[in-house]
Amino acid sequence: MAIRFETRDINMSVSASDKGGVGKTLIAQMFADIMRTEGNYKASTALIDGDEKVRKFIERFGSRDAEGGLLPPEGNDALTGCRLVDLRSMDNSSAEIMSIMESGAKRILIDGAGGSESNYGKLLRPTARPEEFTEFMEEEGISANFIAPIVPDDDSTILSVAQLYAKYKENAGVFFTVVLNRWSGVDGQDPHFADWMNSKTRKAMVEAGNLAEIKLSAIYEDVMAKVRDCPVPFSVLMDKEHGQALGIDMRTRRAIKNARSEVIQQILANPVLKEIVGL
Repeated sequence: MAIRFETRDINMSVSASDKGGVGKTLIAQMFADIMRTEGNYKASTALIDGDEKVRKFIERFGSRDAEGGLLPPEGNDALTGCRLVDLRSMDNSSAEIMSIMESGAKRILIDGAGGSESNYGKLLRPTARPEEFTEFMEEEGISANFIAPIVPDDDSTILSVAQLYAKYKENAGVFFTVVLNRWSGVDGQDPHFADWMNSKTRKAMVEAGNLAEIKLSAIYEDVMAKVRDCPVPFSVLMDKEHGQALGIDMRTRRAIKNARSEVIQQILANPVLKEIVGL
């Protein structure tokens, strides 16, 4: 079946999963860094941290003062830094998200908050349904890309994707990028993702032509610990001069550079995802 996804003037990508600790923020950080440094919309990519409690996304992409201190959320611009909203409470964030949609941004990337996936309809009104959200997006020329992680041997992450797909699958302006996080396969195979590969949800998405899959290679935990503790964009962290100044060793820099390059190559290989990201 031909891809039925409709790319529109503006694209909003959201890292989404009801399950916590599966890599939503890591994946959002990877995509955001690529879009801000490699994409065609560098100056018009807006970033939003949707987890008001954790704030890891704004820590990495937020604007800083001359001494390197992170500016408060209200001192951040979405197009040059990162805005902070509470996706779990649309009463507090809907107006700001709508304002960013009208800011001139061509690409909007949101680091989602667990359990907030059903809230997007509430951008419009407290009782709005998901289909009202997608109708609104179509009328305003905005497409959506849900970036959903799946981790090895965890059926709850597959269930989260299935629930997300059930809400938004009927709209041609919604695309789904499933990230197979902690991939450790050789020659394109990893048995730990067999349940996903054989799932009814994946089959339906493939048939509908609104699915892209990204394999994010497993990285040693001690390397990831250094990455988490150094809240700068990956493109800065993996640069030799900047990385050494930040105390990031060669092994860590190379691991992040390789992972980032693999993601970029997979994006470029998929024409729809390439357009969504803007490469």
